[in-house]
Order: sequence, then structure tokens, then C-alpha cells
Amino acid sequence: TYRVVLGYGDRKMVTQLGVSLDPRIHTGAEALERRLAFRLRLHATLDSLDIALNQGIALRDSLTAAGRDSSSIAPLTGAIDSLVELAIQSSEGDVSHEPRLRGHLGFLAGEVDMAYAAPNAAEEAAYQELAGEAEAGEARLRDAIAKVSASR
Repeated sequence: TYRVVLGYGDRKMVTQLGVSLDPRIHTGAEALERRLAFRLRLHATLDSLDIALNQGIALRDSLTAAGRDSSSIAPLTGAIDSLVELAIQSSEGDVSHEPRLRGHLGFLAGEVDMAYAAPNAAEEAAYQELAGEAEAGEARLRDAIAKVSASR
């Protein structure tokens, strides 16, 4: 239950507001808690990957703007490109470009977000595989960032 206060000018209205599940959803609390825990793990993986990608992209862009030879930043570009597809120029890009790791994680997040149920075995297995790939990809990306930064 929440206490809601609405104020306008010198008038104030106060009421109590109850929040409950949509009665059309017949999923139990335990399954919803498992879904939330899964979504939070998935979000943390995406967030960590996005932070590393943003750092790598910012470094690559700054070096490119400074006139750095593309061959000297190739390891960084390769590490970024192995994790995310940035060349898509249309709404149908996912049809003509194979999704990369970031896209697969995003697809899984969307799938889980649409279901008000605990994650199934296939979703759990897919996440475990993708999370391992994300960890390895982040390590490669951070290594490339360090190498390119050291050669500045």
C-alpha cells in the first residue's frame, strides 16, 4: 500500500493506493521472483558489456579523430565488432546482418521480458552460454583497450 499526496496551490489531497498483480496473470510469486532474479542477472551482464563497449568505442573514435592509423587500432575494432553489430543502417538490418553477442543477449532479454513466468531450462542454458561468451568478450575488449592505450 502506498500513500499518495496530490498538491495543487493551497489544496492537498491524500489517499491510500494498493498495488496488486494483474488478475489475468496466474503465475505464482515464486515463479515471478525467479523471473526477476533472472532478469536482473541478464541486465547486469548487458550493463557490464555495454560499459566495456562504450569505453572501447569512445577510445577508438578519439584515436580515429586524432588521425591514428586504422591498422594500429585494428585489434580494438576487431574486439568491438566481435561483440556488437554497428554497421546496420536500416530497420531490416537484422535480416541482412547476423546478430552478434550483444544482439543475442538483447533477444533473450526481450523474450524473458514478454513472459510472466519463471525462465525455462532453454532460457537458463542460453543465458549461461551467452554470459560466458560476454565475460570472455569483455576480457578481449579490455585487453585490446589496454594495448591500444599503451601504444599512444
